[in-house]
Amino acid sequence: MAPSICPRAVRILPELSKVRAMRIFAHIRPMPPDRLPIYDRAPAVKGFYVAVGHSGITLAPVTGKIFADLIVRGETDIDHQPYRLDRFTKPSEN
Repeated sequence: MAPSICPRAVRILPELSKVRAMRIFAHIRPMPPDRLPIYDRAPAVKGFYVAVGHSGITLAPVTGKIFADLIVRGETDIDHQPYRLDRFTKPSEN
């Protein structure tokens, strides 16, 4: 975790105060071209879900809710249609 996030994380989850971090990494966050997150099942891989391009802090609760619903119930009450993976596929021309 970034140094500025650590004190807040410990306030929320006090057990983290017992953790000794040896390494902290920062990674590039993939961002879809339309700058919106992708929340969906991967169509070609059974049991594989995609959550990309979201803010891990601000959108974590809704991301968790959507995927918990999808994994446990197979559906969610939260409209995630604008964030589905298939928005990047071109409609077939007939």
